[in-house]
Amino acid sequence: WNNTAQRYALVWLIFVLYWAVNFMHALSHFGTSTAVGAWYFDAEVDPTTGRRKMSSRGICGVGCHVLCTDALKHSGSLAYGACVISLAKILHLLLWWVTKKEEQEHTNAAARCLRRVVNCLADCVENFIVFVSEHAYTEIALRGEPFCRSAQEAMKLA
Repeated sequence: WNNTAQRYALVWLIFVLYWAVNFMHALSHFGTSTAVGAWYFDAEVDPTTGRRKMSSRGICGVGCHVLCTDALKHSGSLAYGACVISLAKILHLLLWWVTKKEEQEHTNAAARCLRRVVNCLADCVENFIVFVSEHAYTEIALRGEPFCRSAQEAMKLA
């Protein structure tokens, strides 16, 4: 791994793997939110018991509707959210790698303390981005808005 191009290729590969995993997570979160939204907002109420009934499509019908229409319609928003999360995770991973590499060398205590504070801040930013993105996926499922508008609505909840 002496070649710089190989290092960049490795970082790119890790980024793409993170992106694929985060996209699958986004799709799962979106599908669950869409199914719950369909059940809660579109379900018929039984007049005798007052309970909600599943729509006539049933569970499989709702699942096929989520995968065939809603997921295709909003896949760009889900991919964008997954990309944002992946960038935050990769930057945090690179920062951690640099910190571990520098900890092997003996540096002064102030530099070690500063690195740990920066790692802690990076972890907080990453967790905040994941939190907002997951709530944005729910907003996308319920309202059908693009990712950025949904993230703004999700930040109002945070």
